[in-house]
Amino acid sequence: RAPAAASAAAVPLQLVADTGTAGSVTMLAQAVLPVLLFTPCAATEQSSGADGGDAALADGRARREAKLVGGTDAAMAPPVDYMRRVLLPTLRGRFGMDCDAALERRGFFPKGGGVVRLSVAPLAAGAGLEAMRSLPHNTHTAKLEIVAFDAGVASGKGVAAQAVETARDEMVRILGSDCPTFTTRVEAPDAPANRSVSGGGAGVHIRVMTPGSASLGAAGAAEVIELRGGNPVKAAKEAASRAAAVLAAAGGADADEHLTDQLLIFMALAAGRSEMISASAPSLHATTAMDVCKQMLPACAFQTVALGDGRWHITCEGAGVKAAM
Repeated sequence: RAPAAASAAAVPLQLVADTGTAGSVTMLAQAVLPVLLFTPCAATEQSSGADGGDAALADGRARREAKLVGGTDAAMAPPVDYMRRVLLPTLRGRFGMDCDAALERRGFFPKGGGVVRLSVAPLAAGAGLEAMRSLPHNTHTAKLEIVAFDAGVASGKGVAAQAVETARDEMVRILGSDCPTFTTRVEAPDAPANRSVSGGGAGVHIRVMTPGSASLGAAGAAEVIELRGGNPVKAAKEAASRAAAVLAAAGGADADEHLTDQLLIFMALAAGRSEMISASAPSLHATTAMDVCKQMLPACAFQTVALGDGRWHITCEGAGVKAAM
């Protein structure tokens, strides 16, 4: 039987988690997000937010924070730019969550040392998440955003600029006249997050923003790929190919494969029927997440249906978990 409310066990206002290596800070963020969300603060608690300001909410609740230290652009894990530009905007727009992350310093293999501050407004006592709804899609009016960075020993070599140019040209080559409008940006090597890093690295991020309610902001899909072995051309082409595949999904989609993986736990926690169109078949990560959610929240029920064009319709009757009283 699903719990009526989350546990009221005390959680410090400011958590600190340091992998001591280049272990992924975004994986830490995925683990701690639901905990921060469902554990409300007393009205007397105070905190400073990711922006250094007063983080108290209008009703007296204080924001929860987690300082996460490790790898920000680790292999086999979502890069921090994916979390900041895709996952968190989707949680804000589709589930009504108040969450953000400030990137203070990037961290790379093998030493890590990257710092991300995650800030979450806890749910009011007895409140829960709203269900997620699928949106109308029109890929012909989607927009692309291509952003690249280079940091540490990789900076000052033109890697990021080359990655942006390659990704842009590859998107145009693949999509031709169907290529949406796009913006490009190269992060400055001397940006605070790119300075004083151990080692170095580079990356390119392509965000696909599909139309929907204006309040949903960055709802859509994206692909991020780390530049490996100093080969920005190969990495940028791979990123462009994956982003083009998301756009090519017949009729559009709410999420790419990786975003699908990360939204399932929130669908299980929410009240009512959540649904989304995934651009591809559920991954092993997704099927595992659904099985674990069903074991921990027996009241939730997932259903997956292939749409016959590569996309999948995923629904979940959520357990309706409420924040601790």
